[in-house]
Amino acid sequence: MYKNYPYSASDKALFDALNQSKIPLSELREYFLSKGVIVSSQTSREELAKNLSRYIHDYYDHQKIASKLGVSNRKERNTAKFLPNDITTQQVENAARLLIQQINKEGDLCQLYKNKDGSFVLDATYEVLDFKKGEFSQVVKKNAKVKIEFSDSGVVVRRPDNEFTQKWEESLLINIENEIGRELVDEVEQIHLSNISDPKVRTEFFVQLISSIGNYEVYDVSDVHIYHPEPENVDIELELDCDETYDKNSVHIRRASLAGQGVLESEELNALYEKDFYIWKIRWRLKKKSDSQSNIYTFEAQFNNPEDCLDFSYSSKGMRKYKGNSEHNKTSVPLASEEELMFNQLIEDCARNLSRDLIEQALGDVKDDTSSNQVA
Repeated sequence: MYKNYPYSASDKALFDALNQSKIPLSELREYFLSKGVIVSSQTSREELAKNLSRYIHDYYDHQKIASKLGVSNRKERNTAKFLPNDITTQQVENAARLLIQQINKEGDLCQLYKNKDGSFVLDATYEVLDFKKGEFSQVVKKNAKVKIEFSDSGVVVRRPDNEFTQKWEESLLINIENEIGRELVDEVEQIHLSNISDPKVRTEFFVQLISSIGNYEVYDVSDVHIYHPEPENVDIELELDCDETYDKNSVHIRRASLAGQGVLESEELNALYEKDFYIWKIRWRLKKKSDSQSNIYTFEAQFNNPEDCLDFSYSSKGMRKYKGNSEHNKTSVPLASEEELMFNQLIEDCARNLSRDLIEQALGDVKDDTSSNQVA
């Protein structure tokens, strides 16, 4: 983490930072005032930055500048895992509290909350470092909430889809295994289609998903990303070696995307289906059924691993409010937390049931084919 790295910004880094418009000129003058220096309002930014960067700056000065230049957090996708229903709330709470101790020992801040519905929330504040950015923009402070819900069907662990929460989730599962005295490797359920190779079935998963979200119907599909795995007989060396003679048989288009209105019904997409492309990511809009005054909700879902259809994740992209006369606002606003939670649960339940059904159907077809061959 940032706090564990020895760090001292150079004069040049300070000069570059102070020249950015994210820091108002009025604040530059306040910085001088804090050093006991009064400057003219006519002094240029470059001149102020040049002089101020030569001063001695402490940790709090750096933090103040970094807070102005830090990268804003982008809304992350959600992902979930499903645990068996014989795990008690006390066992989960014990495992979660142990995880919190581990996170806090690393220098981050994490707390555990229990909601009225019996669910738990691990609320963590942590820092992410990106060395590719400028010295005062390398540190991004982020907040993540890992939610643990209980139902008759089992325990749901929902988290933001990033490497930090993934490590926390792995530690949490290890802690739960220690609490219950057995391994959960074969009992943890994820949403995936790795057992299905048929591109039509993989596409059908998304087609059914977007049209099966509670009492909502598809308003439009605006973005579709499709994938075509590399055929086993493609000569990879020939494709990558620029010195070789071009061979049309080595050409392979792996990914493509279409954006617009009514993308799912487009002739272009249907033509790509015929070449064994399948959907791995989709963005769609929903509205309430039989409600002409419904708001319009935008969501996105995908498999992070498009080749094997693993690591399902999704996110809400906002809502366009109905303003009257059959019109909606042009700009989207974030969903309220309660509404977003409702959609999270609907999308998860629908995707989970669909993946189960499609996998069972695919495995059943394989068994039927095997039985037919044996009889023959």
